[in-house]
Parts: sequence; C-alpha cells; structure tokens
Amino acid sequence: MPVTHRVETTPLVVDGVMYLSEPPSNVVALDPVTGRQFWRYKRSLPSKINVCCGQVNRGVAVLGDRVFVGTVDAHLVALSAKTGAVLWDTEVADNRTGHTITVAPLIVKDMVVTGIAGGEYGIRGFLDAYDAKTGKRRWRFWTIPAPGEKGSETWSGDAWKQGGGPTWVTGAFDPELNLIIWGTGNPSPDWNGDVRKGDNLYSDSAIALDADTGKLKWHFQMVPHDVHDWDSVQVPVLVDSEWRGRPRKLVYWAHRSGFYYVLDRETGQFPVGQAIRHADLGQRTRRQGTSDPQSGRRSERRRRLRLARCPGRD
Repeated sequence: MPVTHRVETTPLVVDGVMYLSEPPSNVVALDPVTGRQFWRYKRSLPSKINVCCGQVNRGVAVLGDRVFVGTVDAHLVALSAKTGAVLWDTEVADNRTGHTITVAPLIVKDMVVTGIAGGEYGIRGFLDAYDAKTGKRRWRFWTIPAPGEKGSETWSGDAWKQGGGPTWVTGAFDPELNLIIWGTGNPSPDWNGDVRKGDNLYSDSAIALDADTGKLKWHFQMVPHDVHDWDSVQVPVLVDSEWRGRPRKLVYWAHRSGFYYVLDRETGQFPVGQAIRHADLGQRTRRQGTSDPQSGRRSERRRRLRLARCPGRD
C-alpha cells in the first residue's frame, strides 16, 4: 500500500473480488489470486483531521453491487462495486468538532450501520443506520443520553454534551432477535472524572438495539465512571450454547479490563456473578441483569478479586 499510516483493515472477498480499505480513507478492488488492481477510490480530505490514534480505517462493507466505507472526515460513502464510482456521499458528522469514522460499516438488512470515533475530542457518541440505496439516515442512537432520557441521571451538569462514548469498532447483528449488539468507548474526558460525576451511561457498555428503530433493548456497562480509558468496543461474539443444562443465546465479550464476560443476548443478563458499581467514590456492588442464584459465593470472590486488582479505581 502506498501509505505511511497504520494499516488495520480486514479485506472482504465477494464473487471473486477482494475489497479492502487503505488508510486514511481509500478503497481498492483487487484480483485475490494475482493482486491485480481493478480500481481504486482515493478520498480527498481536509488538510487537518482531528483523530486521536492515527488516520486508520478498519474495512468496508458490501451489499449487492455496492461497497461502503466510512472516512476520517466523518462521511459515509457508497461506491460501485464494479467501477469504484461514487454513488452517494453522506456527511455523518462535522469532522471539525472531532468526529471521525475509522470503523468498518455493518450491513443490516437494507441498511448500512456505522459508528463514530472521537471520544478523546469530547464528541457525544452515537450509532447510525443509513439506507443503502439513498444514503438517507434511518435512525440514530445517542450513546450519551440527553437530560430527561433514560440514563441521563448518570451525568452531572452539562457533561453529557461532550460525554464521549464513541462506537469505533464494528458490532454484530442477530437476525433472529433483530438485535444490533455494539460496544461503546470511554467517557470524555477520559482520564479526569471529576467533571462528570456518576456512572456515565452508556459509555464503556454493551448496547443492544432494535435493528429497525435503533431503540435500546438492553445495556450492560462493564466499567461505570471509567477513568482508565477501558473502552468496551471489543467485537461481540454471538454464541448459541447450553448454559447450566439449558440452551441459551449468549454473547462473549473479552473486555479491555482483563475480564471475560458472558451475557445473555436476549436480556443483557449477566449469568454468573454481578457487576461492580463505584458510586460517590465508594465501592459497592449492583446487578445490571439478574444473576443466577447459585452464583452468589462465586460473584463475591470475583468482586473481591476485582477490587484487589484495581484498588485505585474510583
């Protein structure tokens, strides 16, 4: 690749053609056998881009005869899979305010779902769905609730306006449950929690949204009031498996904090143990789902281990 930026893309191969993004926001179509280039889309970008961790792009999505890519200047673009010609170009957010797109889009039915980056620049995070044919936005879920919305009580003052909660790694879709499951990133400012007292929902959380409406069905917050930059943007792994003698729809989540979570993806229930909440700089526990009753002693051991490993977490 004729670039000096870091490469984080995952290629897709569809009908004998390999499509991949190259940083900062270009797309290439290749013969996967020989590497011969069929076409290249090169994005024209502003001279200044506010991005915290490199002008990367994690990949494209493909639906029918169209290839979709997000750009570091916060646009979503549809290209012809045959020629690379631009079919539509939609501004998702204003890149001058720190919004960028580095995530690979996800196809859900006839929609293109994209997250947003910029948690270090004080954005208010969201997840969007766009019509694959027209580029018109179908819905938006704000990962940081506004006053009066559920979860807004977990933010102090006007901190929610720059609350972070970016969605910069691709989530997953469960067609049977019609659920989009996605991870959210750190609250903003990431290292100083004094100006955003509370649990800071829905940062550092797994969120499950109705695919048609974008409405929240459940959430599970891994790190309330994060001051360690422990984003919950890991890829959700959807698993149908037997759990304690009965079949269950699960999601596996290998979190940045070093803990491996197993959640019920129908309800967001935490089957074993219970989550930790730190309120008013004190340490106590709470349940964000319904724990299995026999897990009480195990969850207490887990709680003590967690506090012992992270004594300075507030």
